Amino acid sequence: MKGMSPHGSESEPKPRATCWRCLKPSPMCVCERTPRVPNRTRVFVLQHRRERAHAVGTARIARLGLQKVEVREAVGSLPRPELAPDAALLYPSAGAQDLNELSPRERPSQLVVLDGTWRHARRLFLDNPWLSEIPHVRLTPTEPSRYRIRKQPAEHCVSTLESLVAALGILEPETAGLDGLLASFDSMIDEQQAFMENPSSTPRWQRREPRESRALPPDLVESFERLVVVYGESAPVGERGDARCKRRQLVRWSALRPATGEVFDRLIQPEGTPPLRGHLEHMGLDPEQFSAAQPMPLVCEGWRAFRCADDLLAAWHPAMLKMLNWIDPAPARTLLLRALWSNITHARPGGLADLVEERGLVVEPVPLPGRSALRLGEAVAVAHELLRTAPRLAHLPHK
Repeated sequence: MKGMSPHGSESEPKPRATCWRCLKPSPMCVCERTPRVPNRTRVFVLQHRRERAHAVGTARIARLGLQKVEVREAVGSLPRPELAPDAALLYPSAGAQDLNELSPRERPSQLVVLDGTWRHARRLFLDNPWLSEIPHVRLTPTEPSRYRIRKQPAEHCVSTLESLVAALGILEPETAGLDGLLASFDSMIDEQQAFMENPSSTPRWQRREPRESRALPPDLVESFERLVVVYGESAPVGERGDARCKRRQLVRWSALRPATGEVFDRLIQPEGTPPLRGHLEHMGLDPEQFSAAQPMPLVCEGWRAFRCADDLLAAWHPAMLKMLNWIDPAPARTLLLRALWSNITHARPGGLADLVEERGLVVEPVPLPGRSALRLGEAVAVAHELLRTAPRLAHLPHK
C-alpha cells in the first residue's frame, strides 16, 4: 500500500540533515576540512541573494576560512558600508588596474568582491552605485577555472573563492593556508560531481576523532556579555491604496544587552503618514507614544552610540537582520538564533512564541512598552537555552 512501511505503519519522508553553518547537507559539510587563514587584507563580499543557499556556492568557504571577512547579502541596492579608505573592488571593469602590476603603496588594504553568477554580479554592480566610486582592480588568470560543474562565460572567468585566493596570494604571499581553501573547494566540487553522476552514492569520509561542537559560534559561548538582541517593527510607506504602500519602512528599533540589562528603543518618523491605529495596536502602542518618534538620522546616531564595535547582534527571524541594514549599513557580527536552534536540534522550529511555550522557557520582563518587550524577552530566553543545552543536543561532551 502506498505510503506504508514494510511493518504496516505509514512512512514519512525524513528531512535531510543540514549543517546550518555552511548550509551543506550534513554528510557533505565543509566546515571541518576548511582551514582558518589569518589573512591581513580585509575582505567584504557582497553576495547576491540567490547565491547564499546555492549547492556549490564558494563564498561559504571564504566565510568559514578567512579570519577577516564579512559577507553581506544584497537585495537590490545596499547603503554604502564602512570601507577602508583605500578599499578596491575586484571586478574586471574597463578601467580596472591589474592587481599584480600595482606597487606596494598602491595595493588596497581591503577587497570588495561580488558573489554570484556573472549576470548576478553585473546586476549587483548596477544596483549599487557606490561600487563605481571606489577603485577597481582585476586579475589575469593564467589557467582556467577549477569550477568545472558551473559553466563560466569566458576562459578568464573564475569563481569567487578562486579570485579571492589569487588576489590574496598577490597581496600577501607570505600568508599560510590559502592553498588549503582551494583544497576544500576542490573536494566540495568532487563530491558534488560524484553525487550528480550517481545520486544514490554515499560520500566516503576519513575517520576523524570527536571534537567539540561547532554548532554554536565560539564568540557566543565564550563572550555572552557582548550579545545584543535586536527587534524591529516596520509599516507600509504612505496611506492604504497608495502605490508606495507596497514598500515598507522601519518605524521602531529596539535592542537589549542581556548581560547588563541596557536597552535601546526608538520610534522612527515615517516618510509618509504615521502607521494606522490598528497597526499601532498590533505593536502595542498608541498614537500619543508615537508622537515622540525621531527622524531616522537621529535614531541612527543614537544606535551607533549604543552598540559597540565587537558586539554580537542577534535576532530570531532573518527579517530583523534585514531591518538592521536600514539603520546600520555596517553592523557588527550578526547571529540568527533560529538557524542556531535548527543547527543543534536538526529540526526546524516554528514561531518564537511557540518554541518558548513548548520548552517552558522563563521570559524575564524587559522595561519597554509594547510588543518589542515580549519579543526581546523571548529571544533572550532562547539564547540562554541555546547555551544551556547545545552540548547535550549535539550529543557531544561538555568541556
